[in-house]
Amino acid sequence: MSDVMNIYVGSAAKRVPLILMQSGFDAVKHGAGLADFKKRLGLVDSDNKIDMNVMVNTCMNPWQSNESIFLIGDLFRNIVLNCIACLEDTKIKHRFVVVSDVEKEVSDEGDVKHSFFIEYLTSSNQKETRYQVSAKVSLPGEHAKHLNKFKRHHERVVLETASPEHLHDLMHSVKSFDVLVSDGNENFKQSNALTLTVVDVPRYQRLDESQEVVYPKLARYFVYGDANRVIMSHVITKLPDFQETVMLAEKPHSLTPELLDLGVMVSINDVEGGPIEQDGKMISPLQRDSYDV
Repeated sequence: MSDVMNIYVGSAAKRVPLILMQSGFDAVKHGAGLADFKKRLGLVDSDNKIDMNVMVNTCMNPWQSNESIFLIGDLFRNIVLNCIACLEDTKIKHRFVVVSDVEKEVSDEGDVKHSFFIEYLTSSNQKETRYQVSAKVSLPGEHAKHLNKFKRHHERVVLETASPEHLHDLMHSVKSFDVLVSDGNENFKQSNALTLTVVDVPRYQRLDESQEVVYPKLARYFVYGDANRVIMSHVITKLPDFQETVMLAEKPHSLTPELLDLGVMVSINDVEGGPIEQDGKMISPLQRDSYDV
């Protein structure tokens, strides 16, 4: 877990959700004060001979009675779930859906890349696919032309890794990887191979399958993007649930470019949080052109 909660040279500090350090209380040095603290926490140590190790949030909010302490708990739980899954998952082929246009970007140094956003194709069929991932990727110019041509003729574009991989490695370790392109009808051809490079990962979350998880009161979406592209992706809270991603016609007035780059969670007013069924099938809760969040 230390790799996830530390900032290294070359890593993006904005993608470290929680920074923790370790500290501790020596039983001999802290004596009766530590014994009383353990008792208040419900820890059994009648002789007060056991030292106490603790984790400290290095970005502490002094007002711990407010909701920040619960948000910190949620972040830490998500990190733990991701780490456990990283150890237990096996290599499989992963699928992603293209959710934005491909745009040409030129850096201040003159480097040219063609970028777009993808969403992981979540599935409850096996543990290795129970994730929600939002990522920005880039590809070479010739590959960008091929993808744009494919997008013009197909409403839905699905990418599948050319070989079995660990999802964590694809998003955080591997510099580039090959994918095959399809319209989602299992027709993945080697001739349609593209090489992707991960630019940024605004969201990487293992689904929480605990019995304690409940649907939120209002529908929750993850909103992210850049100056020209704004994506809104439904947050899967518990199973059964649905996956939905939409590209917004314009940037919401209250979301700055910095917030879009980070990605934010929003709740949709007047839209219930659980899945909505019609004729035995889940349907999109977004039935209007615009909503307040």
